[in-house]
Amino acid sequence: MNRTKIYIGTYFWMLTFFFLWAALTFFWATDYQLTYSKILTLGQLCLISYVIFNYFDSIEKIERAIKIITYSYIVLGIYTTSIYGVSNLFSGNISYRIGSQISQENVLGVSLSIGTLFCFFMSYYKKKKLYYVYALFLLILSSFTGSRKSLVAVMLGIFLLIFLKNRSKKILKTVSIIISFGMILYFILNLPMFDAVLGRMESFYNLLIGNGTVDNSSLTRSNMISFGWELFLDKPAIGYGYDSFRFYWGGIDRATYSHNNYIEMLVNGGLIAFISYYLMYAYSLYKLGKLSYRFNEIAILFFVIIIISLILDVAAITYYSKVTFIHFAIFFSYIRVANPVSTRI
Repeated sequence: MNRTKIYIGTYFWMLTFFFLWAALTFFWATDYQLTYSKILTLGQLCLISYVIFNYFDSIEKIERAIKIITYSYIVLGIYTTSIYGVSNLFSGNISYRIGSQISQENVLGVSLSIGTLFCFFMSYYKKKKLYYVYALFLLILSSFTGSRKSLVAVMLGIFLLIFLKNRSKKILKTVSIIISFGMILYFILNLPMFDAVLGRMESFYNLLIGNGTVDNSSLTRSNMISFGWELFLDKPAIGYGYDSFRFYWGGIDRATYSHNNYIEMLVNGGLIAFISYYLMYAYSLYKLGKLSYRFNEIAILFFVIIIISLILDVAAITYYSKVTFIHFAIFFSYIRVANPVSTRI
């Protein structure tokens, strides 16, 4: 902060309003201790995010950040392999979902899948072929977590990255490239190591169509969404205070979050919280979408990450994730340096 200017602009006001509304919910919170703890966490995250936003004041810094983020995911993959053992992972000796010894199964799976997309971007857009190997490495590791979200993120993310790069070319060539990568991905997903995650995907599909066997995890999450929606309808404007869902769900099952960021925001802070949070996504999506239309490669990567994040929010809590606020900082930084409109002080 001593070496850069402070920018007061769109991100500052959006971040400030988001935090202030979260803080206000303390005054009508169901459980003051839960809400206070979450407000403190959000305050720290917003401050760190704003500092990062101010630091990234050039395209060169953001390009360097993309490389560092990519390296960090590769290091995460290496660390994961060291924890569980190469022979155990790739010889089929792992009969359970990996991740609990590092973080949590789904968190690790999504992290590895996002890392796969960063590596794919470096190889497909930046022509660094070695990163295809890294992408495959992280994809295979993510499969051992059994995370359905990670599989969706990889499949959709790769499709979007290919389509957005080739959309102006002849339709036949674009379709051929997508089909080719689709066939490769299909072949990879049919390897035995993907049986667990594909089985969980089938269970989730059965829940959607209302037929077949459904696992307990999918049923519980479905019940959480229904329960959270009923809570929201009873208090739609201001909610019950941040982190209050776990308080009410604790009367039915163990006290935990809703596993759905949309429901979590609606219950915690009502429509005002929901709008203030997702307005940051909407603004980023709009601005980066305009840059992506002009084939700006960095904007395309960030645009795809936002799309993936919005889809994954259906089955994850992200509003107090460190990664979320780092992403926000970098997205808004790039929007600022690519279209400098912020006010400086």
